[in-house]
Amino acid sequence: ILWNKAAAWGRAEPAKNIYLCTKYGLTKEAVMRHSDLGDQSCPKYFDDQEGKWAAFLAELDTAVGKAEKKQ
Repeated sequence: ILWNKAAAWGRAEPAKNIYLCTKYGLTKEAVMRHSDLGDQSCPKYFDDQEGKWAAFLAELDTAVGKAEKKQ
């Protein structure tokens, strides 16, 4: 599940997601919005701006790959 309190204010906060994905061996496919699971528009920032979610996942995927290489 996406951990992103800042998304409501229009800025992504990938650091916590990177940490969680790296710690638990998760891929970007494990990161979901509440709206992926139901009819709730959450986080609204990503629901309102079509390409932002894909860009966020791409950034997350790249960052997790770099973090895993450091370990």
